[in-house]
Amino acid sequence: MSKENLAPALQAFLDEVAALLAPWGMPATSARLYGYLLLQWEPVSLDELASALGVSKSTASVAARVLEEHLLVRRSSEPGSRRVSYRAADSVAGFLEDKSALLGRFGALLEERAGRLAEGAAAERLAALGRFWQAVRRELDALVAELDRLETTREKEETR
Repeated sequence: MSKENLAPALQAFLDEVAALLAPWGMPATSARLYGYLLLQWEPVSLDELASALGVSKSTASVAARVLEEHLLVRRSSEPGSRRVSYRAADSVAGFLEDKSALLGRFGALLEERAGRLAEGAAAERLAALGRFWQAVRRELDALVAELDRLETTREKEETR
């Protein structure tokens, strides 16, 4: 199915995913590819992804590698074949852990430098923002840990 053949609702969904992930530093093609993979249960080949999104195979490959780096997709291959397929990861924990670490470092920087680089109300604001971003990190880390616990429990139940 080529990009021109995708239903308008699907095109709109992929565009919305791209727009929402752009502020997180996700390239548009990678975000669209991720949105497409979220809608698929079985792994999808690079050829299929390229065709569905209306991009070259090399562009689809680069987009998929970006998603692998963010731990949002899993790569698989067929034994004895060079053919590669991708599927959306069941967990977004790795992606969120990276963002959480960044927020924590930002908060620590603000809090640490508040008294050295600013004075008065500006220093207070910097310190408060630093504490805020550190608190966001702690809460996000707790949510990711809860997600991991839920996924572990689900995996155990599926193997029974």
